[in-house]
Amino acid sequence: MFFCVILQPKVLHARGGKSYELPSNPIKFEFKRWYSSGHGKFIISFPLFEGIPKSVIATGSTLDYQKLDTMLNIVSVEIKPFKRLSFEVEYGDNSFSGGTGIDHDWIHAPNYIIIIGENVYYRPDHEDFCQSKSTLSGSTKLLTANAYIRTYSSPVSSFFTDDILFYQSLDFFVGFGWYDDKIRARNGVQTISHSGVTTTPLGPFDGLNSTYHFHWEGMKFGLRETMQFPNRLLVEAKFAYSPLMQCTGKGYWNLRAGCDYPSCFRSEYPSFIQTATGHLIEASLSLMYNPYKTITAELGYMGSFYSSRKGTDTTFFSDGSVGKCDLDRITISRKGFFIDLSARFF
Repeated sequence: MFFCVILQPKVLHARGGKSYELPSNPIKFEFKRWYSSGHGKFIISFPLFEGIPKSVIATGSTLDYQKLDTMLNIVSVEIKPFKRLSFEVEYGDNSFSGGTGIDHDWIHAPNYIIIIGENVYYRPDHEDFCQSKSTLSGSTKLLTANAYIRTYSSPVSSFFTDDILFYQSLDFFVGFGWYDDKIRARNGVQTISHSGVTTTPLGPFDGLNSTYHFHWEGMKFGLRETMQFPNRLLVEAKFAYSPLMQCTGKGYWNLRAGCDYPSCFRSEYPSFIQTATGHLIEASLSLMYNPYKTITAELGYMGSFYSSRKGTDTTFFSDGSVGKCDLDRITISRKGFFIDLSARFF
C-alpha cells in the first residue's frame, strides 16, 4: 500500500516508552504553491488525396505548446463531519508567460514518395511542409471536489517488540475534477515554408494574436495513504484515475480569420472547436512535518496527465461552410514540486 489521509488514535506509544499525541481535527485549511511545468500537444489529421485512406497517406497539423510553466497557488479546505468520512474542495490558478508554441503542418506517407509542385517528400513520416513558432502566455486554473472514505487504519508494530513504528491509514475517494488553460500566441516566426504548398515567407510575421482555450472535466476516483511516525513526520501518497474525462478546446486563429478566401476562418470566435473524451492520471508523494499539533509543513512532488481518445475537430470557414476532421489526440501534462502549509481546527 501507499496512498493518503490523516485519522489516528489519540496516542502512539513510541520506542523508549514515550508517547506522541496525533491530531484528529474536523477542519483542515491548506495553502499550496505548486512550481509546475506544463506541456500540451494537439494533433488533427485528414486524407491528403481524395479516395486514398488516411491510414495510407495523410496530412495534418500538430500544435506543440511547451514551457507552460507557472507557480500555481492552491487553496483547499477539508471537513470531516464523521470519523471515517471527509469532504475536500480545492481551487488553484495563476498566469504564465514565456512559453513556446510550434505549429506543424505535415505529410505522413512512410511507404510512398509524394510530389507536390516542386517539392518531393521521400517516404515522409510526419514531415513538416510548413512550420511556425510563437511566444505563449495565458492562465491555468483547476478545481477539485473529493469525498474520502476511510477503509483501513491501524498502527504498525515492530516485529521484535511492542513498540509502534508508525500509524497507517488508507482512504478511498471519489470526486470531480476540472482543469482549464487559456493560451495566447504572439510574435510569430515562420521557420519552414515549402513553395507550392504554402506561400508564407520565412522569418517574423506581424499581427499574430491567436488564442486557444481548452478544459477537461469529469468524475475520478482514487486512493490516499498516510504513514505517520511518532517523531512528527508523515509520508503521504495519493493516486487518482478517470477513464472518462470530457475535453473541449476552442481556438481563434486571427491571421486566418475574415479574409476573402473560402479556406479562411470566420471572423467570430471560435475558428474551430475540438471535442473528445479521455483519461486522467494524477499522483503525488510528499513528506510532512508537524511542528505543532495543528500545523503541518509539507514538501512533495505531483503531476497530472491527460490524454484524449480520438475526437472531432470542427472548423468554421469565412464562406459559412463547416468542415470536420479527425482529432487524433490531445495530451496535457503538468508536474513539479510543491510546498504546503496547513492548519487544523476543532
